[in-house]
Amino acid sequence: MGLSIKNEEVESLVRRYANAQGIGVTEAIARAVQIAEQTERVEKTEFARRQAMERLLKIGGQGWASDSPWTRDELHTR
Repeated sequence: MGLSIKNEEVESLVRRYANAQGIGVTEAIARAVQIAEQTERVEKTEFARRQAMERLLKIGGQGWASDSPWTRDELHTR
C-alpha cells in the first residue's frame, strides 16, 4: 500500500529526519506516529490527574459537610 505526501514541507521534514536517523521514510513515519500516540496518552493521564487533584482540593476545602455537592459514595463517579 502506498502513501502519498502532497505537502512538500511535510515530505521534506520526514526525509530529513529519516536521513539524520539513518532509517527509511516508512520507519520515520512509524516512529512519528508512535511518539504522537505516546504523547497523547501522557497528556490524557496528566489531564485526569489534574482533574482528580482539583476535586480532592475542593473536597478538602469543603469537608464532608451535608451541603457538600458530593457524598463519599459519589466521589468515585465524579
